[in-house]
Amino acid sequence: FKNIIIPISKSGVVHMDIKPENMLIKETRYGISLKLIDWGLAIFKVTFANDEIYKPFQYNLPFGCILLSRAAQTLINNLLKKGKSPVAISKAVMLHSVDVDIGHYKIIHKYLSILFPNSDPDRIIINNISTIIDKYTTTHNNTRHFEAKKYITDVFFQNCDFYGYLTVYQELLLSCPENNQLKDRLTKILWTYMY
Repeated sequence: FKNIIIPISKSGVVHMDIKPENMLIKETRYGISLKLIDWGLAIFKVTFANDEIYKPFQYNLPFGCILLSRAAQTLINNLLKKGKSPVAISKAVMLHSVDVDIGHYKIIHKYLSILFPNSDPDRIIINNISTIIDKYTTTHNNTRHFEAKKYITDVFFQNCDFYGYLTVYQELLLSCPENNQLKDRLTKILWTYMY
């Protein structure tokens, strides 16, 4: 982790697609070597100011990825002007993203149902997104506005690749037997850092 994710982040690059399938692991005489592949979705943080990033749900990105598009930001700000709550707005944004691309949403829903069987996957997603909207909404002249760029630069870019890296643990957890100490520890890690 510290030899890959941290240097990438410090260089101003965000891989945007870290997942087990994009990691090559090789045992060498010096230890384990890990290489990241598939840099096709990578972006430079400094160029983001002029670009739009469109991301529907992806299982290897924070849920906040659905807040990156201009369409989502417009929807959020329109609903804020109408006085809607962050929870109501989160539901609307989630439905909009699912309408655009349901594939990864289904994967996320499946993972959450397996990992946390006593929880409602939609509630987890909505709570996560509404927390972001609530925290990054400002009021100027009695008008509420979602500060998307602030969220993206201050939080999303800082956590995006770390979140992707955690999907490796998610895959491990899915293969752990029930009532296993490793499973309990992995569940705690994922709940703390991903959900």
